[in-house]
Amino acid sequence: MSMGHGDGWHPTAPRPDHSGGPAGPQHQATPVRPLAQGAAAPGPGAPRLEPQFDARGMQSVLTRARDHSRFEAPVVEEEAQRRPLPVRGLLAGLVAILLLGIFAGFAHVTWFRPRVDDPKVIVKPTATNSQQVSSTTPQEVVSRYFDALAAGDIELALAMGPRGTGSEALISPAVFARTAELGRISDVEILTTDPEATEVEVRYQVGGEQVDATMQLNRTDSGAFQLTRTTLEVRIQFAGSGSVPLLINGQQVQPGQTYELVPGRYDMTTGLPFVDYPSANDFTVRSLWRADLSTQTATPELTEAGRSAFLDAARRSLNTCLASSSAQPEGCPVSVQVRKQPQTLQWHLDNAPFSNARATLSADDQAYAVLAVNIAAHASMTFADGSTSAGTTTVYTATAQAAMTGTTGADVWVTWN
Repeated sequence: MSMGHGDGWHPTAPRPDHSGGPAGPQHQATPVRPLAQGAAAPGPGAPRLEPQFDARGMQSVLTRARDHSRFEAPVVEEEAQRRPLPVRGLLAGLVAILLLGIFAGFAHVTWFRPRVDDPKVIVKPTATNSQQVSSTTPQEVVSRYFDALAAGDIELALAMGPRGTGSEALISPAVFARTAELGRISDVEILTTDPEATEVEVRYQVGGEQVDATMQLNRTDSGAFQLTRTTLEVRIQFAGSGSVPLLINGQQVQPGQTYELVPGRYDMTTGLPFVDYPSANDFTVRSLWRADLSTQTATPELTEAGRSAFLDAARRSLNTCLASSSAQPEGCPVSVQVRKQPQTLQWHLDNAPFSNARATLSADDQAYAVLAVNIAAHASMTFADGSTSAGTTTVYTATAQAAMTGTTGADVWVTWN
C-alpha cells in the first residue's frame, strides 16, 4: 500500500523493534502523526513505518517560546545635570593673587630693601683683578681709574667699568706700557664735588698736555658707582690698499678693524726702512668721549732712505738700458726705429732725468714707489756698407716703479711703463 506524498511524510527504512525485549532499552517513541483524512491504514503484513520528526513545527514552537521570554528594560529617568565648575572665576582669582605677589616683591626690592654693603664680600681691586669694581662715591671711581693709568696698571683701570666690543690688542699690558711711556697720565684733579653726581668733571695731563674732560658714571644695584665705559672705540682704516704693514705702539693692526683704546699717545709705524707713517698719523686719546677719534686713517709715505734707494735703483736700471746695443732694448723706456739692421748701435743720454725727480708711493698700491721722468736720448749707428747715423735726440716720458717693502737697496727692482 502506498501513501500519498502531498502531506510531506515519507516512509523510512524498517528498524529493529526495541519495544518489548527484556534486554532492549526502554524508551518513549516519538508520537505518531495521525494519517491524513481519507488515507487507509496499513495492513497487518505491511512494513512498520517510523514516525517522522516535524522540524518546522518544532522551530515554530521554539520561536514563540523565545519571543515570550523577552522583556523590556525599565525606563530610567535621566540624571539631573550637574552645575558646572566656575573655571573662569577661579583662574581670574589666581592671576590676581599672582600679580599682587609680584608687585609686592618688586616694591620691597625697589623701595624698602636696605642697601648695605657687606665689607666681607666687597671685591677689592688688585692689579690682577679683571672683574668690574665699583666705589661708594663717583669721585673715588674716577680717581681710581686715572691713578691706575698713571701707574701703568691697565687691568685695574679696565676693572672700573665695562669696555667696548672692539679688539683689545692695543690695551694689553705690554702695549699699554708703550702707550703710557709716550703719553703718561699725570696731575689728576677731580673738579665735581657732588657725591651723587653721574657726570664728573676731571682735569689731568696726557704727555704734558692739559685735558679737561667729563667722565660719565652709573649706579649699581647696591648704590655704588662705576664708569659707564673704560675704553674708547676707534676704527683704523688705510688711505690706500692696506698692503703696507701698520703697527700702533709696536702692535700690528688690521685695516678696517675697530680697537679699544684708553687715554694716552699712539704712534703709527710700519717697521720698514723705506716706507713709514709720518708723525701726522700719530694721535692722542685725551678723553673717552672724543667723537672725532671714532676713525683714524693711516697714510704711509716714502722715507728719505726709501726715496734714495728707489732713485739709485732707477738710475741703475736706466744705465743698463743705455748699455744695450739693441734698438729696442727689452723692458726699457728708450727705443728707436731703424730701416736696416745696424752693425753697431750705441745709446747716449742727453739730459739728467733724475735731477729734480721726487718719487712717491702709488695711489693704487702704497707698497710701490713711482716716479715719472723725461729721458732725452739718442742712438748712433754704423752699418755694414760703411754708412753711419748720428741719431736724433728723442724725449721719452716714462714711469719707473718698484716695490718698497724690502729691507735693503738690493731688494728694490725697478720696472718701466
